[in-house]
Amino acid sequence: MKRFGLLIIALVSIAVLAACNNSKEGGKTETKKKTTDLGAALTVPKQAVIGDEVELKVAVTKDGKNYTKAKDVAFEVENEEANTDQMMIATLKDNVYVAKLKIKDLGVYVIKAHVTAEDGSHVMPNREMAVTGNNSQKKEKTTDTTATKSAKQVTKHDERTHGNVTIIYNNPNSFKKDDKVNLSVSLKYKGEALSNASVRYQVITQFNGGKPIWINLQETSSGTYEAKHTFTQAGPYLLKLHAEDGNGEDLHINDAKRFIVK
Repeated sequence: MKRFGLLIIALVSIAVLAACNNSKEGGKTETKKKTTDLGAALTVPKQAVIGDEVELKVAVTKDGKNYTKAKDVAFEVENEEANTDQMMIATLKDNVYVAKLKIKDLGVYVIKAHVTAEDGSHVMPNREMAVTGNNSQKKEKTTDTTATKSAKQVTKHDERTHGNVTIIYNNPNSFKKDDKVNLSVSLKYKGEALSNASVRYQVITQFNGGKPIWINLQETSSGTYEAKHTFTQAGPYLLKLHAEDGNGEDLHINDAKRFIVK
């Protein structure tokens, strides 16, 4: 009888331990299922007319709730017909990230919102917007070849002026991941090509997991400096230009621009 009682106690103990283990495993399963989801809803007009100023909006959510602590939010605006590609930094307004775009060219615009959270997670929703113009605008665009080429050249390059120095970035605002790209910049001082300068790029990732790097550029033609580089991580970057004159002038250039690696 005593043995039978001990057997019952042993069986009950085993059942209790099994229940505890199942409870712990269930708790672990629920923990694994709990994930952090970053979402972004992009809103742009479906159609616009040349001369319009449209508002680009992206509402960001995290775990299904409104999220306003994004590390970096920018709009990439591409128009293949006009050969334009630009980046616009968004600002927070009424819990939504916004930017205003002035429409200058005909064609289909592809607008992408690049959103990076504090933890480095990244989402990139995109929408299209068709831009039309009146008949006189269309006629002017098709007949004035010189003006069209000139406009394309201006929008293709990013030109900036710092006092007597002009900086011309000869690259688009986005690159493809794992592609070997040519980074190129042209410098002018008082309207003349700035030669024999020491030119470097400091590339800073705007997301977790990357370290800042330095890239030395070589002068390939008068005032133009270039270097080859491969970006192995997708996301937003900050490109800082450092240039020092080598002709005896007391001149130091610092400038920064943003770009995206897809």
